[in-house]
Amino acid sequence: MFRQPTTLNEKNLCLAISARRMVSLFYDGGIRLCAPFLIGVTTAGNVGVRLWQLSGFSRSGEKLPWWRLFTADKIRNLVILQESFLDIPPLYNPKDKGFVDIWLAVDLSSQP
Repeated sequence: MFRQPTTLNEKNLCLAISARRMVSLFYDGGIRLCAPFLIGVTTAGNVGVRLWQLSGFSRSGEKLPWWRLFTADKIRNLVILQESFLDIPPLYNPKDKGFVDIWLAVDLSSQP
């Protein structure tokens, strides 16, 4: 493992992933509602989080819901919501190839 979560955003994202809780956050121009599934160090060397974005702003114009990879230090106003997520969206891979070091991922074999 290269390093452990250190920032408040990183730690809160880990909490949300482990509890399977939805998050609201501001990223790249707008507010988004997401289910965080995985956090770690990306192939680009940044701390990243793989999220299933359900609604909110989308700079890319990609139809929602869809997968997003956000850089953790660019996330603002992160709020862990009371709402849980149970369903696993299509194409979820807990061994995501976009990461060189996965700190935490939603376990496919367990329920919250």
